[in-house]
Formats: sequence, C-alpha cells, structure tokens
Amino acid sequence: EKNALIYSRLDYIFVESLGNNGHSIIFFREKDGWSGICGKFDFKSIDNFRDIIKEHYGDSLMAKEYLLLADLVEVRIERNKQV
Repeated sequence: EKNALIYSRLDYIFVESLGNNGHSIIFFREKDGWSGICGKFDFKSIDNFRDIIKEHYGDSLMAKEYLLLADLVEVRIERNKQV
C-alpha cells in the first residue's frame, strides 16, 4: 500500500515515453521518502528502482536511460528541498 504525500507539483515527478515500450514512470513523495511505479514495477525507493532496472536490463543502453533518470530525480529532490 502506497501513502503518497502530494501537496504540490514538487511532490511528484512524471516522465512519459521512456524505454522501448514508451513506459510512463511516476516518482512520488511518501512520508518515509520517495517511491513510484514504472510499467509493471512498483519500487520502494530510488535505490530499489536502480536495482530493479539493473536486474532486468543489465548494462544495456535502456538500463542507462533509466539509471540517468534516477540520477535526475535525485537532483530534483535535492533542489526541491531548497525551495
């Protein structure tokens, strides 16, 4: 069960058309951190997202695309803490 804490646009990040299947991915803030949904995968944290991507896509270019997104999300989260 997810307990999203979405009060403003700073509390979620939505990305569309990623990977070969054009997945939509949403990262959202919860009381204990950030989690989200990517296609058929639910993830509990950004590190968990990275682990799932590495497990399913290995060292492929698709994995690199998703992992770059994880880096971008972390930067955005840090930047939003300053707002």
